[in-house]
Amino acid sequence: MTQFANILADITATNSGVEYTLTGDRERARVHRYHYKPSPRNFSAAFGNDLKTAKPADMRNILGTKSKFTIGFEVEKNELHRGAVKEYALFCGFEQDGSCGYEAVTNILPLVAEGQWRNKVFDMMHKAEKIIDSRYSRADEYSQTQGSRWTKLHSCGGHVTLACDGMRSSELMSKLRKYSGIIYSLYKGRLFNKYCNENLRMHNDRSGDGYSGYINMQVGRYQVALAKDYGCVEYRIVSKFDSVKQMRERYELFYMLMDTAINAPSTSFKAFLTKLKPLLVRMYDGDTDAVEERIADAIDFQLWIDKAVITERTLVHLTRKFEWHGQSQFYNEAAKRKHAELMGEDHLQRALEW
Repeated sequence: MTQFANILADITATNSGVEYTLTGDRERARVHRYHYKPSPRNFSAAFGNDLKTAKPADMRNILGTKSKFTIGFEVEKNELHRGAVKEYALFCGFEQDGSCGYEAVTNILPLVAEGQWRNKVFDMMHKAEKIIDSRYSRADEYSQTQGSRWTKLHSCGGHVTLACDGMRSSELMSKLRKYSGIIYSLYKGRLFNKYCNENLRMHNDRSGDGYSGYINMQVGRYQVALAKDYGCVEYRIVSKFDSVKQMRERYELFYMLMDTAINAPSTSFKAFLTKLKPLLVRMYDGDTDAVEERIADAIDFQLWIDKAVITERTLVHLTRKFEWHGQSQFYNEAAKRKHAELMGEDHLQRALEW
């Protein structure tokens, strides 16, 4: 079936709106080799009552009956629950993954505001719980030993791919960059992972930057956020999925990020964080102290993205587990004191002389 025919097949004969149905394609119900899964279906079109519950302010992100923003998730797992590998409306298919074991990749999902349409997307997530939830499909972080010690690798990820209708990936990357400090903060443990810690300042290229290439390390596709084909930007830094609740909250997070970056780009970063705070409190199950810590980290990570300044808060995460050479020029005073505390004054003095 053509893409247009697939969309028509998901529209009911009534005015109740779009219905996300299964295709019956057995290729979507088995695990394929890496990069051999079926192509994603495009769910960016709505119908009928799906749009009637949208608030007027949210209609700016609807183009006719099509969502302006789209999102896709990769759910990486070490093991998939027995009997759970079957076709889901949420996923285009399954494939093997070299860094973790397996991954389930979603179809192209509409990224929309609260309302009936979003509820239908969330319903697809709930129906795929046996794949998403780590109670059923395991996703470990402790996956390597050094002698008798376990090393936390954060090997499984939850990559998120975003797109905006009519926008090039380089343009979208530039807009998202202004607010990505919160993404670094929420998933900072992943900055130690070699599969997502290149291009640490989210540049589209390395020209005219004026700071150390050693830190930036933009050498391939294993970047914090990767500009891809077809206007897409993939956040590789996002950590593994443990629950459907977590996927729903990340969906909301990235909607707010896209809505601000595209529609309100003059918003200050701190104002953006203020708008996000109620969602962050839900993400951390009401732990306001943890939320304040993440907000403080986000401000310092954004300082790094914007001005290449490493602070005490971001020091360990931005310097590759104490690989200090060539990076001390970016430390502020707090980071210098922290370096001395961790490594000793003599080491700091040598670093400052490099």
